[in-house]
Amino acid sequence: MKKKGSTVFLAEDIKKVVSIPVFGNGRIIEPKFAEEIISSNKVDAVALARPLFADPEFPKKAMDGEDKKIIKCVACNKCMDLIMKMGKGAICSQWKKRDKAQKSRKGEKNA
Repeated sequence: MKKKGSTVFLAEDIKKVVSIPVFGNGRIIEPKFAEEIISSNKVDAVALARPLFADPEFPKKAMDGEDKKIIKCVACNKCMDLIMKMGKGAICSQWKKRDKAQKSRKGEKNA
């Protein structure tokens, strides 16, 4: 499994020599970590791919201070293996957790 922020160091080096915004990515699965690398001026912004695939509500939950409710990408690569190796549509191993959380929220609204 790749370490958190695995390619941020590359973006940081690029940022030193260009005058346009530079995005960092690579295992940025926690809002706090995203904030840290932006506030430390390593990057101007972060790009999220698999974290949004695992939980499309990641940005909203982060903005609402609900970090603990974010369903995190576990880097199992199930999504990428299906696309890249088998040419099939992707699925995410975390979708079961997302579906369960959505059902739980619906139950709370109906109570």
